[in-house]
Amino acid sequence: MVLAGGAAAAALVLGHAGRNPGRLAGNAELSAADQDSTFVRVRGLTDDGAVDLGAQPKGLTKDYTIRVSNPSRSAPIRIDRITSSCGCTAARGAPMTLEPGEAADIPVTIALPSNQSDWGVSIALHLDSGTRQAIPIRFSLPSPFPGRVTRAPTGQPTRIPVDALYQTLLDDVEVFPLGSTDPIPSRISPGGDAIEIGEIPSTTRALEIVVTTNGGSGAPSRFTERVSIHSEH
Repeated sequence: MVLAGGAAAAALVLGHAGRNPGRLAGNAELSAADQDSTFVRVRGLTDDGAVDLGAQPKGLTKDYTIRVSNPSRSAPIRIDRITSSCGCTAARGAPMTLEPGEAADIPVTIALPSNQSDWGVSIALHLDSGTRQAIPIRFSLPSPFPGRVTRAPTGQPTRIPVDALYQTLLDDVEVFPLGSTDPIPSRISPGGDAIEIGEIPSTTRALEIVVTTNGGSGAPSRFTERVSIHSEH
C-alpha cells in the first residue's frame, strides 16, 4: 500500500531543540523560512498528523510504503537512520539524502497483533540536523466475526458471518463451547463468507473460535475470538 495519494501532506516534529513540536502544512505556500526547512514532508497524513492505515486483519505481517519529500528549495536533507516504537515494526531506506524537491519511499513492515482492536506504532526519522521527526501510524483490527449471533433451530447449522477483510484469509477454524475442550463440528463455507457450525449445546452461551489464517503476504497466524450465542426462544 503506498500512502501517497492526494491527501494533504504534513510533518510532525518532535525533540528538536529551540522549536516547538508542530506540523508543516503541505498545501500552503512555503514561507522563506520553510524554503530552507530541515523537516521532511510526509504524504497522506490525517489532520492530527498520523498515517492511518484503516482496518487491517489481525495477526498478519503487512508491508506498507510511506512517501516522504524534501520541501526545501535549496538545502538537501539527510535521514541518517530510522527507528520504531516497538520490535513489531521495521522501517528501511536509511541512510538516504533527499535533494531539494526530491521524494522517496520508506518501506515499513508491521507485525499486526492478534489481541487488540485498535492499535498504533510510530517510526522516527533521525535527520543530520539533529531533528527527530516522529510519524505515528495507526490502524484498527476488527474481529473476523460479529460479537453475537443467533442460535439456529434444532437440526440446522448456525452460520456466523465472516468479515470481508478475512474472507480470503481464513484457512481453518475450530469451535468450542466456552470453557470446554470438546469441539463442535464446523466448517468454512465454500464462499468463505461464513462459518457453519453443527448443533450447539442448549446450555452454551458463548463460543471460542480458534482461527488460523493463511498469512496473506506474511506468515500464517493463529488466534482466538469469542462470540456470544443468543437463542430466539
